[in-house]
Amino acid sequence: MTFLGNVALAILGFVCVPVTQARSDSVIPDAQVTYTTIDFPGAATTSVYGINSAGDIVGSYSPVLGSANHGFLLSGGQFTSFDYPGAVSTGASGINDTGLIVGTQDGSAFTYDGNTFTAISFPGYSSTEGDGINNAGDVVGRLNLGLRAYEYSGGQFKIIRVPGNNRYQGAGGINNHGDIVGYRIYGGYQSFLYKNGKFQFFNLGDSTVPFGINDNDIIVGWYSVNGKQSGFAFLNGKYVIFNYPNSYSTTATGINRAGQVVGVYTDGIGSGGHGFVTSPLKASDLK
Repeated sequence: MTFLGNVALAILGFVCVPVTQARSDSVIPDAQVTYTTIDFPGAATTSVYGINSAGDIVGSYSPVLGSANHGFLLSGGQFTSFDYPGAVSTGASGINDTGLIVGTQDGSAFTYDGNTFTAISFPGYSSTEGDGINNAGDVVGRLNLGLRAYEYSGGQFKIIRVPGNNRYQGAGGINNHGDIVGYRIYGGYQSFLYKNGKFQFFNLGDSTVPFGINDNDIIVGWYSVNGKQSGFAFLNGKYVIFNYPNSYSTTATGINRAGQVVGVYTDGIGSGGHGFVTSPLKASDLK
């Protein structure tokens, strides 16, 4: 997993708002959705990271456990595999409504329109990960394996200055309003929503990491409590929990406008992962 799993600079202004702790918020134990498993044909492990409004899905797969990743697109029931030219490992982490894919290959971000790969490399950093994309083609991710969060928009790079005395941070998703979600290390992993120039921090368990946000501001990701990892959806202080039936761990990695959630689940320690997509989760389900 890229985040999920590994020119001119403009500084985003910020205003801090109080931290909201989910333990005092409303937690809905189980999402009332149906799950559909997604496995790339013949793969030992499959990870799903992004979904657009048309239901096109992207992610990565490995033919053998521990082997290099390959990117894939699932559209209209058909899988298409792709690799960045010359790369050892390729993974896709997001797709927008025009079909533009964002991902990471060998530590460098890229976009891919189905024909052409375009490299994204933040000047002065040894690695740039591409983790989220919106319909404008704006990309967010992390630098140097989590040293900094960034946004790439209109050909310009911006460092996202996450407040607090924390060294590691990253951005995981961006919606069409320009709202960004990500994390900082603050004891454990703590999530943030950056919207209208303000940061809102939230935490569900020992660690909480968001990966995606849709235009209704529903945020999805994973949290852990005493080593147990589950997926979540978050809106206005209320959480819905995702645990794929009989799974060892579950992560929610993306959500589209309709509320379909994609993610990854595992059967046990050392086992390969499987992708999934859910039936739509509505904002009303979090009220």
